[in-house]
Amino acid sequence: MSGVLAGLHGRRQFNRPEEAEELEKTITELIAAGQVEEIPVAQPEHPRLEEHWYRDVASGDVYRYCPPEYPARGTWEKVG
Repeated sequence: MSGVLAGLHGRRQFNRPEEAEELEKTITELIAAGQVEEIPVAQPEHPRLEEHWYRDVASGDVYRYCPPEYPARGTWEKVG
């Protein structure tokens, strides 16, 4: 079963800042609706980058989000 996080962003990185902003807005809405929760980062991708992990309450899927710090394009990917 795919959860709500699976379809939020179709690529691993962001091409434009607006893509990351839209993802953040949607995640905030899903947290408020009780569909997603932020969980502690278990294994950071890079110790110097800001990183957040989100768990889909229904499916249990966990996704990693590193906001873009241009020129770095950020990351959105399933963990595990």
